[in-house]
Amino acid sequence: MLDVPPLFGVGGGLLLVLEFWVPGYRRARTRPGWTWPLIAALLGAALGWSALTTGAGQTLPLVAGLTLLLCGLAGLLSSAASPRTRRTELGFQARWSRSRVPEWPDLSVTLTPSGAQIRNVSRSELRLAGWSPRSVNGWLLVRDPQGQPLNTLRAGQTAFLPLAHHEGGVRVWYVPVRGPQDTLLFRADWTPVQSQGTRVLN
Repeated sequence: MLDVPPLFGVGGGLLLVLEFWVPGYRRARTRPGWTWPLIAALLGAALGWSALTTGAGQTLPLVAGLTLLLCGLAGLLSSAASPRTRRTELGFQARWSRSRVPEWPDLSVTLTPSGAQIRNVSRSELRLAGWSPRSVNGWLLVRDPQGQPLNTLRAGQTAFLPLAHHEGGVRVWYVPVRGPQDTLLFRADWTPVQSQGTRVLN
């Protein structure tokens, strides 16, 4: 017969090991720097030039200099070819971070029989974080009319928010691509159908 408590202890230890296992952590991809490739290219050029001017018998320094030069040039090309800005997807932390309501909204809302439709009425692209009905402390993905998740909303593009008839508002968190990268909150409230014959936007 196996003793059950030690097995639970072994299982808990394995879970901790897997949780904090080093290969499980991956650094976020960033743009390659140009400082060290430039230093390597300069050192390689200097070493190669020194080996050429010294004379015969300097094969090893010449090879080392050419290798450093090629590696440095490859690093510089990689840094120049990488995009200058990488857009990171807005995660759940945007829901609980400090957000502000803009003076002039970047979104408009149109009520439909099955929910609400939001439109980007600004001149720039918006990065969408998530949305929630007014009566629920939730976090939902913004989707297009075909049901596909949307991370960004271009100028003039629309998105669909499914809502029940008793809902009386929506909250949408987003960040403009241009300008300050602060989390903004779009609020829209209306009178539900049950309370009035027709929906009335506030």
